[in-house]
Amino acid sequence: MNNLFALILLIGITALISCDEENATLVDYGYEEGFFIYDLELNKIPWKRDRNFLSLKFTDDTSEEDIKIILDDYGLILNDRIVTTKHFIVRCVSNPAEYYYSNTVVESESSLDDLQEVDYSLPVFINEFGGIVLLTNVIRIKFEGIEKSEELIVIDSLVTADKLLLTRDTDSKGQTYHLDTTQESVENSLKLSNRYFLFENVRFATPDYAFQIN
Repeated sequence: MNNLFALILLIGITALISCDEENATLVDYGYEEGFFIYDLELNKIPWKRDRNFLSLKFTDDTSEEDIKIILDDYGLILNDRIVTTKHFIVRCVSNPAEYYYSNTVVESESSLDDLQEVDYSLPVFINEFGGIVLLTNVIRIKFEGIEKSEELIVIDSLVTADKLLLTRDTDSKGQTYHLDTTQESVENSLKLSNRYFLFENVRFATPDYAFQIN
């Protein structure tokens, strides 16, 4: 019995050492400066992009087993998830995060765009307070000074030009349009929001975020 206990203990210690060695050898891809989001006064609030992590959203019907298989196949490690959802923050191992992004014109063998189980794979940012922000594919945009019919003309042009989906055209705070990027969109929701914010008669344009929840 003592020999069996010693063998089990040895196996456990070996597994722990192997796990620690794997985590210790993860490449730190660092951060990229130069990103920002506008506030309501059009001030640029600086953000930086974390090149180690992805904001990865699977479709609601993707099983936990399939999620594990996909993460393993692409060399990604589960770091955390938004509670009760299929939205994860994952650690990149073999490549920096930008190799996996949706909504990019850069071709990459590591892109997750072709997987039917994946809604989107987008950047993780560090905001001005040092907080982690998981980008989603949703843009919220509100107009001022023009009629509803004119708003819809602008929205229709954005949907067509940037390959978006109009998913909601009102909320409890007034007339706010929700636009989703798709796999055909060539810019993510942050870049598009910053561009739309500068349009005439736009009160605000902002991406929706999913903040990390421990």
